[in-house]
Amino acid sequence: KNQAQAYTANNHPAAIKRQRKSVASVQRSMGSQALVYGTAAATTFGLQTVGFGAAYLLKTETFYDIFGGVNYLLLALISAILGATGDGALQWIDDPRKILTTVLFGCSRGWLLLFLAWRAHERKGDSRFDEVLGKNEFEGKPAQPMRFFAFWAAQAFWVLLVSMPMLFVNSSNVTKPGFSP
Repeated sequence: KNQAQAYTANNHPAAIKRQRKSVASVQRSMGSQALVYGTAAATTFGLQTVGFGAAYLLKTETFYDIFGGVNYLLLALISAILGATGDGALQWIDDPRKILTTVLFGCSRGWLLLFLAWRAHERKGDSRFDEVLGKNEFEGKPAQPMRFFAFWAAQAFWVLLVSMPMLFVNSSNVTKPGFSP
């Protein structure tokens, strides 16, 4: 008899409506995270592929590190904008956790970008890529485009991995405007 009562209670139209609302709420709240992570992955791999194409055609590696740094800053901007799109999410400007995380991430990655751009300029390139591009002491040897692309793909994975904590915070739909637990 208890099973029959439980079955009837769970199949009541009000109970079904609550379950549907609950499922829809979870889907909407997950939408923000999926949107942020998906856009971050697409942006990162797209940007790194464009960088590879340009670098390979120009036979240079001088902007390899610059593309990495710009990629970090672009992900911070995109996640700050897209992270506020979920159901019940706080706008980026109203969430101190998102502000602090994004600003610190942007400062640390911006500093890295400036340093790596300066280093590439001072050294007139990056000798790590001489062999795969057939430059300097490897002049006359054929370029290795797939190996060169592997460097760019590794950078894409690294950018995503390092960005994950910031992406997680910015895609959060938890509405806690303060720093308290």
